[in-house]
Amino acid sequence: MTRSHPRLTPREIKFVTRPLYCKFASINADGSAHVTPTWSMFENGLFVFSIPAAAVKLRNLERDCRVTPLFDDAYSWVAVRGRAMINPDRDNGLDTERLAVLYMGRREGVRTAAEIVKRKHLSVEVTPETVVSDNV
Repeated sequence: MTRSHPRLTPREIKFVTRPLYCKFASINADGSAHVTPTWSMFENGLFVFSIPAAAVKLRNLERDCRVTPLFDDAYSWVAVRGRAMINPDRDNGLDTERLAVLYMGRREGVRTAAEIVKRKHLSVEVTPETVVSDNV
């Protein structure tokens, strides 16, 4: 059964905190959708992403902060409509390492994060406004 509501339920939080690739949708300048897979983590009611400074999605959210991260496992899904904000106060190196460890395990994650942070990334937070889910 599909549900739409303003906050994530405990079951939805459990679902989105699994290491599922998030499909991150932002709005291109022409109004079309730009959707890319990315890593995410959920903390203190916010979704956190480490996004390359040159990424299209970063330029999109600088112009229009409305985004929709979608999490699915082919049978169940959670879509979060919200507003994204670049947070310059976050430690992007730490965010990148935490994400890499979550998705790749400690050894490979630390190694991969060290390579990723050599390229400029920014920490982006998404504040949920509406949550839609099915089969969660």
